[in-house]
Amino acid sequence: MARILFAVLFLTGQTFSVNICNDKYVMFSRVFDYHFVDQPLTWTEAQTYCRQRYVDLATIQNSEEIAQLLNTLSSFGHASEVWVGLFYEINWAWSDGFSGSGADYRSWKTSYNEPNFASASQFCVCSDSNGKWWDDFCGNHYPFLCENGFTQSEAEMVVFKTLRNVC
Repeated sequence: MARILFAVLFLTGQTFSVNICNDKYVMFSRVFDYHFVDQPLTWTEAQTYCRQRYVDLATIQNSEEIAQLLNTLSSFGHASEVWVGLFYEINWAWSDGFSGSGADYRSWKTSYNEPNFASASQFCVCSDSNGKWWDDFCGNHYPFLCENGFTQSEAEMVVFKTLRNVC
C-alpha cells in the first residue's frame, strides 16, 4: 500500500515528505526537463516522437513551468508556436496521463477567446512565444516540446527501492 501511495504522491509534481516506517522520512519532488524539437510534426507524430525518445509531450502545471518552457525555447532562439501535451477528448487531458495537482492549470490566449474549438475540430494545444495557449487542428505541423522525467513505472521503482533501503 505504501509503495502505491508514494508513487501517486510522487507523480503529483509536488515536493513532499512522508513518514514511512520507524519515524524515518523520505522526500521526493517532480523531476523533469523540457526538450525542444525543431522539427515540425503533427501533434500525434510529435507525441510518438517524444514517447520514443523522452517520456511524452510537455505537461505544464503552473506559471513556473511556463517560465521554464519559455526559457527552453529562448535558449534555442525559437520565438513561435510549439505543440504541448494538452489535448481534448471529452475533457482536457495531458498526453502523459498526468492528473495530479496542477493538471487543471491552463494558460489560454483569452484575447482570442481560446479554446474556441473552431470548426468543431481543434483538439490539440499550442503554446506561443509568450506562454499563451490555443487549440488548433491536430494535423497542423509545429515544432514541439518533449518532457524527460520519470514514467509511472520508474517512479514506483524509485519508491520501492527507497522503501527497501530505509525500512
